[in-house]
Amino acid sequence: MNLIESMRIFVRIAELTSFRCAAKELGLSNACATRTIAALEARLNLQLLDRSTRSVRLTPSGHNYLTMCRVWLEHLDHLEGAVRHTEDEPGGSLRIVASNALPLSSLTSLVSAFHRRYPNVDLQLTVSERDDNCLDSSYDVALVANVDIDEKGLTAHPVWTSPLICVATSQYLAVHGAPRVPQDLCTHSYIALSTETTNARLLFLNSAGQREQVALTPAYTVNSATAVHAGLLADMGFSIVPAGSVAEDEQRGDLLRLLPGYTVDARDAGAVVVYRSGTEPTPAARAFIACARANIAQEAMWASDVCVTIPENTLGKCRAVG
Repeated sequence: MNLIESMRIFVRIAELTSFRCAAKELGLSNACATRTIAALEARLNLQLLDRSTRSVRLTPSGHNYLTMCRVWLEHLDHLEGAVRHTEDEPGGSLRIVASNALPLSSLTSLVSAFHRRYPNVDLQLTVSERDDNCLDSSYDVALVANVDIDEKGLTAHPVWTSPLICVATSQYLAVHGAPRVPQDLCTHSYIALSTETTNARLLFLNSAGQREQVALTPAYTVNSATAVHAGLLADMGFSIVPAGSVAEDEQRGDLLRLLPGYTVDARDAGAVVVYRSGTEPTPAARAFIACARANIAQEAMWASDVCVTIPENTLGKCRAVG
């Protein structure tokens, strides 16, 4: 038996004042425990324990040795734990590709949270114009808004979700008027994030549970969520965006929520983190996936409760669909 194991056995015998109890706890025989202490005393040329048929007591030398053993073993355990932590801690580089359809604020929040938790990982983030490019095998993980998991052989985990809302600036509304019902949106300039379809048919749900379908033709279409946001702040029109992506704008009063009595009856906007099925993610990729999944519970990723009342204005006519 090596010296470290012998020291651990000695400490437990001293703490329990019993060879039998210590041996049972450590899974040893009484004879093994006895031989271990005898060999330790012979090595040190000191008597550590006074033994009798009824008790086990520390000698003065045993008291001193017990104190030093505890300190030494504590440092050893700390050293081993630090080494294991270093080995388990992800490092190296992590190649992330993200769709530019995702809100930049949510993406930045996620990446910065990971960087704070794993500073030894070198992050390489690429923002792509197409979700198809996000599935390139040259990347470790991808963040996309929408992807067909079944057809593309991907493993996906939700990252964040947020309901969709209509917003515009007060300056735009002062000039063009504020919509009171969904059909009124047809007379306004619609800023759209580019999709596979040119026109958008959206269902709105009022407080009574009634649905209204509206066809919107974009006045300005762009393939970047950041550009949509910039267009809103430039008073170009209204847009339908994830509530979480404009929460700070609402709080500052830069953007106002339209149609407060309605909700967009559509699948919540959100994002998933994906990687190729059948491949083993790197430690850094596994850590990023875990961090991304944890962020789904964070309040910042969800819709803001802020709802600013917009002024009454003259409204134009609009056609309803359905």
